[in-house]
Amino acid sequence: MDYRATAHIKTLKQNPVSPSRAEMANELRKQADVLRDKGKTAAEFWLAEQYEKTANLLN
Repeated sequence: MDYRATAHIKTLKQNPVSPSRAEMANELRKQADVLRDKGKTAAEFWLAEQYEKTANLLN
């Protein structure tokens, strides 16, 4: 492993590529709210409920 690979690993640790669990949970809750507000079918309301359950599991 050379110095470039080591520097890249340090950069990834400082700025993670994937969002945090809290950020994912917040985004899922936002999408669930939108689906509940604008949803017209049972499938959309079911999906909103699944988003909410997933967000709860992430926290």
